[in-house]
Amino acid sequence: AEGPRLTNFNVEVQCTPSRSAIMTGRYAIRSGNGTVPLGEGMYGLVQWKVTMAEMLSDAGYATAMYGKWHLGRTEGRFTTDQGLNEWYGVPNSSDESIWTTSPYFREGTHPAAIYEHIFDGRKGSAPKKVKVYAAKARLEMDGELTAKAKDVNRAQDSLSSSRREDRAGDAHDRRRRTVRQA
Repeated sequence: AEGPRLTNFNVEVQCTPSRSAIMTGRYAIRSGNGTVPLGEGMYGLVQWKVTMAEMLSDAGYATAMYGKWHLGRTEGRFTTDQGLNEWYGVPNSSDESIWTTSPYFREGTHPAAIYEHIFDGRKGSAPKKVKVYAAKARLEMDGELTAKAKDVNRAQDSLSSSRREDRAGDAHDRRRRTVRQA
């Protein structure tokens, strides 16, 4: 395998702070994500915090995330605003998929009484709602995420192979030039 190997990460007591810490390499409290956000409104990673995905993307790597984000669901704070080339998943938490199965659920009766959605996003454009994230979609989600991750891994493996072949060809050309010069 190529590249660095990251072998130690200390998690926080909740999912959102842990995600923030691993994305930024900073304590979550320093990026304004010390707890899980409750309710609606503005929350999540701010644009001036540099994420690992931004550093990798700037270095030419393809970046993707599949699954739960929970670091912002408003413009400027989605995954694709934080250095990820693509994203497929839910902006908040998986437990939101079961609320709509309650016989007492009535959309619009409270700001939080809404149907949550699965999103698909690409860098440079706003994520789009793909489908309602209800109980049935939750059952299918793991398979969808796994398939997408396998696809991106295959694409990366193919790209890595062609890069290795290019480097091998470059090394061969350098050896040939060296022999000619001698």
